[in-house]
Amino acid sequence: MRFEWLFIGYVFMFQITVGNITLLPFLAYLIMLFAMLRLSKFERSFQKAKNVLFIAVPIGAALLALQIYKTAVPEISAVTWYDYLYNSVRFLSECAEMATMFFIYVGVKIIGTNTGIRSLEKHAGRNMAVMFVYFAFEMTMSVISIFVPSLLDGYEIILLYPFLIGFVWRILNLWMIITCYLGVSVKDEKNSPQKVNPIPEKYHPEKKKKKKHRGK
Repeated sequence: MRFEWLFIGYVFMFQITVGNITLLPFLAYLIMLFAMLRLSKFERSFQKAKNVLFIAVPIGAALLALQIYKTAVPEISAVTWYDYLYNSVRFLSECAEMATMFFIYVGVKIIGTNTGIRSLEKHAGRNMAVMFVYFAFEMTMSVISIFVPSLLDGYEIILLYPFLIGFVWRILNLWMIITCYLGVSVKDEKNSPQKVNPIPEKYHPEKKKKKKHRGK
């Protein structure tokens, strides 16, 4: 499977800046899409995550283009329509990230059930709950910043709450992805006795190919 690429891609969801340009989430979506092109062969939910990422990549590219334009033309930040456009695209990007993670959670939960690795089910369920809390905070702050930014005057510290919740949420997602990699890809190769059930062959098509080759 390709959980290692999913991990690398998701790392870019954190604030990674070069100069005045934030690389997230364009690179994250691009690398995660590469991972999902492989993972989508194992679970239908991963196929849905892949479809969302096909939409997320151009959204991430638009967000990156707006940042580059602002760097090239600093005075554009004083224009009202730019703030509306940027905040709207950023909100769409966050919705795309959450939709992607929702389908990944469903897929991970199914894998946990099929393999007997209960920790995967717990990770997926917990992270989904945290995501909904984060989404509620972020959606509220985004709507206020787009339509009635004056409400935040003097209360800018409130913006820290969705930031902190989002940071914790993304850390938990990285831990879940690591658990998937160690539980499905690594432990199966070692035939770990800790698992209730052996890893189904459908998660390791390479083994199927070897058996077919031997049969010939």
